[in-house]
Amino acid sequence: MTEDEKRQQKAMLLLEHQEAEENLAHLEEKAKRVSQRIMAVAEWLERASQRGSDLNRDKIWIPKLGDVNFLADPEFGMAMDFEAAKTLFQEVRDAKDKFGELTKRKQSLGLK
Repeated sequence: MTEDEKRQQKAMLLLEHQEAEENLAHLEEKAKRVSQRIMAVAEWLERASQRGSDLNRDKIWIPKLGDVNFLADPEFGMAMDFEAAKTLFQEVRDAKDKFGELTKRKQSLGLK
């Protein structure tokens, strides 16, 4: 393998590693947003189950999310899609595996 080919190989690996890291960060952020919405729905239902709770307001305050109107905001319905959550989980797991593999390959070539 020539020096140019080695440089090309390193450059491609670095680019692939960077792209994998960015993809993982995006998926982790998406998973965090979905999980916050799922937890908010759980809190909303918990409040509804308490006697004497005010159920006449359209919006309630949820920490980390602010004022939320569960009945009007489609994001919460989408968050409750279990099949989509399973798919997202698998995407995060696959992205972590790929990032870990590329990190090992990078280290084996002496790259930081």
